[in-house]
Amino acid sequence: MGKLLIDTTKCNRDGICVAICPAKLFERKEKDSFPTHVSDAATICIDCYHCVAACPSGALTIGEVGAQECDPL
Repeated sequence: MGKLLIDTTKCNRDGICVAICPAKLFERKEKDSFPTHVSDAATICIDCYHCVAACPSGALTIGEVGAQECDPL
């Protein structure tokens, strides 16, 4: 897995990444908080890029892969 980045300037805190990640890499402490990734995300991520493709605000990237490199859902 490349480096997982969450751009809080773009994130609208909707929780889609938390709900869609099959490896459960994201969590939110409170309903309106920014998502964070779990501490061992680098070893758990399966590079499916579902989170990147599903994020409507383009706030997620994994390595060099951002929303522009993913097919629309």
